[in-house]
Amino acid sequence: MSKENKISYKTPEILEGSKKIYEHLAEMRKIVEAMPVCTISKSLITSQEAYEKKINSIVKKEAIQKAMQAIRKNPEKFINALPDDVKANFASSDENVVNIAEAENVSKPQKPKNRK
Repeated sequence: MSKENKISYKTPEILEGSKKIYEHLAEMRKIVEAMPVCTISKSLITSQEAYEKKINSIVKKEAIQKAMQAIRKNPEKFINALPDDVKANFASSDENVVNIAEAENVSKPQKPKNRK
């Protein structure tokens, strides 16, 4: 497939198809694992793992994208939904709090050129 014909994974048809395949692969894995251990079942599992890896990456990308959109839309709601012990792990004193916009503009420290 050339780059001109490349279709984004975000296309609704691809996402829906990937979700259906994801569900069917889970069912197929259960069926294959219930089979006696033999060369056929080993072969089926080996070939299925490649499909699972690709489909899982598409499904996870979409889930991550949706979660990030929800967090960006309302970060306070996300933070309030966290359990108290998790919130406590992120708590810090005011002097350690850095504005995100400022943090993105900070350049990386440069390594000395004559370092041995």
